[in-house]
Amino acid sequence: MEDRIAASKQALQEAIGSGDDEAIQSAYTDLGQAFFHRAQYPQALHCFEKLLSSTNQSAAANQTATLTAQGIAYCHMGLIYLVMGEFQKALEYHRKQLVASQQLEDTAAQGMAYGNMGTAYESLEDWEAALECHQNALSIAERIGDVAGQGIAYASLGSLYDRLADNEQALHCHHNSLSIAEATGDLEAQATACSFLSKAYYAAEKIHKAMEYQKWELALMERTGETKNLARAHNNMGSLYLDCNDFDRALQHHQKAMAAAVQSQDLQSQAHTHNSIGDVYHAQGKFARALEAFQQALRLAQHTDDFEAQATAYNAIGASYNRTGNHRQALQNHRSALQLFAEDDPVGKAGALTGMGEAYMRLRDHSKALDTYKQALALAEEAGDEVLQLNACSGLGNAFFRLEEYNDAAAFHKEALKLAEATQDFQLQEMSALWAGNAYLKLQDLDVALEYYGRGLAHSLENKSRLSQCRAHCSLASAWYRKKDFQTAAKHFKKALQIAENNRDELNADPFLTDDQLLAILLQNCWEHHRLATTSTLSELSSMIYVYLWGLAALLLNAENLTPSSLPPDCIEMVTGAISHAIDAAEVSADAMKYAPYIQYYCMYILYRLSGSVGLRQVLTTQRTIDCCLECLAFHADLPPTGKDGACMLHAQLIVTKTLRNLMFGSSYKDNDVRRMALDSKKLFTLLACLPRSRKAEEDSSRAKQVFYILAALAMLVEPSEAGLIGLGQFSPPSRGQAVAHSRVENLSPQVLSAPGLLLLTTAICEVVDAMMSSDGCSETDLKALKHCFKVLHEVVKYPKPLECAFSLLDVKRLDLYIQIYVPSSSGAYHLMADVCKALVARGRAVDRPSTVVVECVRERLRSSSALSTSSSRSASSLRSASATMDTSVDTFHDLSSAYESLSSDSSMPSSPRMWAAFEESFDNYVNRNFIDSEDLFSQSSG
Repeated sequence: MEDRIAASKQALQEAIGSGDDEAIQSAYTDLGQAFFHRAQYPQALHCFEKLLSSTNQSAAANQTATLTAQGIAYCHMGLIYLVMGEFQKALEYHRKQLVASQQLEDTAAQGMAYGNMGTAYESLEDWEAALECHQNALSIAERIGDVAGQGIAYASLGSLYDRLADNEQALHCHHNSLSIAEATGDLEAQATACSFLSKAYYAAEKIHKAMEYQKWELALMERTGETKNLARAHNNMGSLYLDCNDFDRALQHHQKAMAAAVQSQDLQSQAHTHNSIGDVYHAQGKFARALEAFQQALRLAQHTDDFEAQATAYNAIGASYNRTGNHRQALQNHRSALQLFAEDDPVGKAGALTGMGEAYMRLRDHSKALDTYKQALALAEEAGDEVLQLNACSGLGNAFFRLEEYNDAAAFHKEALKLAEATQDFQLQEMSALWAGNAYLKLQDLDVALEYYGRGLAHSLENKSRLSQCRAHCSLASAWYRKKDFQTAAKHFKKALQIAENNRDELNADPFLTDDQLLAILLQNCWEHHRLATTSTLSELSSMIYVYLWGLAALLLNAENLTPSSLPPDCIEMVTGAISHAIDAAEVSADAMKYAPYIQYYCMYILYRLSGSVGLRQVLTTQRTIDCCLECLAFHADLPPTGKDGACMLHAQLIVTKTLRNLMFGSSYKDNDVRRMALDSKKLFTLLACLPRSRKAEEDSSRAKQVFYILAALAMLVEPSEAGLIGLGQFSPPSRGQAVAHSRVENLSPQVLSAPGLLLLTTAICEVVDAMMSSDGCSETDLKALKHCFKVLHEVVKYPKPLECAFSLLDVKRLDLYIQIYVPSSSGAYHLMADVCKALVARGRAVDRPSTVVVECVRERLRSSSALSTSSSRSASSLRSASATMDTSVDTFHDLSSAYESLSSDSSMPSSPRMWAAFEESFDNYVNRNFIDSEDLFSQSSG
């Protein structure tokens, strides 16, 4: 192409030098066309203006040549103005092209002029004039037998019918265009026709036919090898797969499009492809990756000075930020998009304003959201875009609802419902009906509210949307609840809860879809019913409704987009109050016991979900919340949890451990308010009393689980916060490596160390351990309980007072032998217990009151490597027998000679003095390395 431009410039210079008018006109024509094909439109326009000027200045001897040159100039100048978006100028030049071709009686040129005029009229949205022009072009092409012209005319008519939403006529024209292209063997024309057919079938909601023709176009593009159009075809194919939710294939085609765009060095196509890849990730909920793709599209668009592409990218980035909760960044990007869209682009501007309105709503600036949505609606109505009108009306309805102007809210949601049904937006059909019902509910017009809720349910059933069915039943129940028809309300609440429980993944898939209006109505109902529960005895029906309300509030809540200011007033106090009341009521009433475990479970689930949000943890970290968690852990520890009630209670206690860990996550190990509050809590006494002391942890699995949950929660109070944020189903105890050696050396704060609960905790754990050592044998359940116990002791014995407490309560001789007999060395508990033993032995040595067990245990190991099995099946009799032997062993670590002499009778012991000396040194090193060395794990405990 560069060679053609250079050659044309050379020819032009030679023609000007010769003074030959025809040669000059020919040279300007060639150079202008070269620039036009190179997309250098200003240079091309300059050449054709020069061509037109030369025809006016030349002698009129050859009128035909002059008209021909003028026709060429008019045609190209019209096309350039079309590309540049100056449609009125384009129309003027194509009219002049038509006049020139009529003067020449050039029928083919007249057909071309009509076609170009039709395109200009389309751009000016004068559909009737455009249709007339394209029909004239087709008529001329058929009359003169111009097959290629007929194909172009049919393609133009089909495109116009596409815009007029006349799918039948569009498909007819595109099929004719394809048949003609096949007859002429024009691969590019065939590919264009297939592309149009794919879009027409997609508009007709025949997705499989659309994919069939898109695949056909792709195959044709691969045959032509034209990489720019190949990229476009792959992107179209990817968009179709995205519409079918086939994300993997969509990404594959967009990646192939990117390869073709890079090969053709087409930055504009690369930017478009990055946008398409972002759309796929956005649909998958991978908003971080979507954001990265959109940002890359923006960078490329900025290199091309394509302001529309830049604005599109800014809008996409803003939408991603809105979905990830970064609403201020979303607002900034939508505002940038608004500034870049052209003044004559109401569709682009309306889209940007809608995104801004959404960001303002999430930021709780409802007045600004209202003003922004009003501007968006005005532009959408100017553009005649029903989809944008729908989004603006929905936004206005929600803004008015938040501003408590419920009549206006109802009016806009009703209008949105009409538009959603017209545009077949299934999701907004459901939501607009339900939102309209919410407005009427607030207006106390319950019958009309029920009518719209019923329409919402009908739409959700038709669209098979389980999430919307849940919302609809919940909304219907709320209306019947307000009408005091509790029987019907309970029926709908139950149905809503069943759907929610069976579709938790769908409910939690996208936090952006949380219905704030419904959640606020539910929590209001919860509050009213909570007041009823605290002032009177609930009937069986009222108890059921109480459970349904809290269950739905828990399952429909998604805390990711919540902030402290967006929580309903006194929400945390209401939830913790419901838990405490349920526990208190269950203590005195068998009827309350029927619903208490379920209230605990759902309310703890709410606290757990709130604890997963960084911005809400500080609000949750209160003494009341911590007391509530400990109280829930201790609930009915005296009774074995059985049946559904028991399972629900255990789930609640499991969630307590997750909530506590989430609250600790991100806080300093030294200065953690949660630890201090828990150790200062009066509820800690109740919880510690629940631990088994007179016997081992029961073999009953449910009771054992409750003990494990209690021990796990207690271990968290002293363990370093190594674990991250926990989701339900993700929890597992730290691995053996984590338990044995922590990398951090931080100490607990003085406030935590001075809390009376720390010594109470140490005492309770030591009593549990002592009780387990006094029982017969050691089961797998015991091992699990011991592991949790020694997680606590492993941390507290680093500090003087808890160490002194443990030393006074635990018999280290029995403990060490218990470990060797019952605890497998491969278990996670083994190293924890051994480390605690070393700390206790070091404590005894410091006051010259060491345990005698060390030398005896070493002697036993030396006599026979199999003398003490690590199997947990050994009976307690072997422990008692060994204990009796221990009492006759040496009294101090300093007097080892008698121990050495007792070893000499063993034939496996060294007999020569040199061997004895080596053995004594080895033995002494072994004892110090394994039992005495104060530089070992607890060297930091000296403080």
